[in-house]
Parts: sequence; C-alpha cells; structure tokens
Amino acid sequence: MAEELFYGRPATIRSQRSLFKNHIIPHLSCIQKWDESALILMVKTWEANDLKPGTIRLLMAIFKRYIRIEKGVDVKSPRLSRSLQNYNKEPIKAWTKDQAKKAIETAAAGTNQVLHDLILVGLHTGIRPGEIFGLRGNDINLLNRKLSVVNTKTGKPRTIKMTLQVETALSRYIKPGKENSYLFKGKVPNEALQSLCRCANIPVLTFHGLRHTFATLALESGWSPRDVAKVMGHNKVSTTLDYYWQSIRDDLEVEFYE
Repeated sequence: MAEELFYGRPATIRSQRSLFKNHIIPHLSCIQKWDESALILMVKTWEANDLKPGTIRLLMAIFKRYIRIEKGVDVKSPRLSRSLQNYNKEPIKAWTKDQAKKAIETAAAGTNQVLHDLILVGLHTGIRPGEIFGLRGNDINLLNRKLSVVNTKTGKPRTIKMTLQVETALSRYIKPGKENSYLFKGKVPNEALQSLCRCANIPVLTFHGLRHTFATLALESGWSPRDVAKVMGHNKVSTTLDYYWQSIRDDLEVEFYE
C-alpha cells in the first residue's frame, strides 16, 4: 500500500490505518466501478453504522486518496460535498469566555500544575492535543515568543505566536541540554479535565474541546476567518467557517485574551 495514503503523527497514522481496515477494505471487493457512486454507497453504510460526522469526513478523504493513488482515479463528489453541510450542523462543544476563565482559575487553585498548563496552552493556541504532546523544547522560541508545531495531523508544520501566559507555562518544561525532548509525557489527561469541569460546574469537555473553544472565541473577538484557519492548521478557510461560524453568538466579545 502506498505510504502517502496515511500521514501525520504516529498515533494519527495508526488511527487512519484502523479506519481503513475496518470501514473501507470490506467494501473494496464489492466495488465494480471506481467513481462517485462507490463513495456514496460507502457513506450510506457508514451513516447506517452511526459513525460520527467527523469520522465519515476522514473516511471519505482516505478513500479518495486510496483510489487516486492505487487506481489513478480522482473522484469529485459535488453531491456529497453539499451533504457535508448537514454533517457540520452537529453542535460544536466549546466553552464561553467566562467558562474558559473559570476552568483556568479552578486549575490554578489545584495542585496539578501540568493540567493547568495543558489547559492554558490548548485554550490560547488552538493546537490539537496530539500536537501539544508532540512539542519539544527546541520548538519553543522564547526570544520571538513563537511556537512551532512540527508534528501536525496534516504533516504541514506551522508557527503560532504565543501569549505571555503560554510562554511562561511552556518555559517550565524546557530543560537545558534536553531541548530535543518532549515537553509533556504520558497521555492526554481527558479524565482529569472532565473532573475539573465538574468541580468548576462548567460544561464537560475533552482536550479537543479546548481547540473548539479557541476557534469560537477567536472568531467572536473579531479575528478574521483566514487568521483563525492559519493558526488552526486548516488548509481552507471554508473548513474553519463550516465548523465554527455557526457556533458564533450574537453578543460578540471585544477582547479574546485578558
């Protein structure tokens, strides 16, 4: 199988391989014509199996890459592109500005410094949980206050300007002489975050919800969709708009960071 079919961090590649094995391979022997109809048939099956919209979008992308690489066929599906608008109506789970502030305050009052810093980085940068755990000391430029996201989901590195709070938080984990080491070890502490949410009496989120919160708050504060897309690592501004614009409230905040 072509190596270009799966890309990203090791965990992302493993996830894509698993999706391909479980939800695409079983269909391959039944496909007689490699075109839009084959893709539509699979999408209907995935919907019937109650797969989440985000999973269906990822499967569509993997299948399109597969037939382009292995079969030399480039499938464009205007019909499915239009139907994706329905997938994007799934509510985005994100905090309001006040809820995000309460989460940070609750974490600061606790004894888990790492949890506090992880929440802060997620809320202030919008980078994915896996990208946070992929940060190394030499990805942090304290002089210019910039953060390089090298291990990305798409395989395309990007640079993000850090807030003073993020700079202070990340500098705690940079060890002299060990700049090539990962800043954070272990796995994403979703359970700890969810416990904190319950203690703070705010909506329960996973760490990926911090990314959603960043995007919605940034758009509410007046950031342009293009700037948000650049920070989020979206290849197209339309992706940012499809996911997050519908979540924007009418009572726009003037400032994002305090």
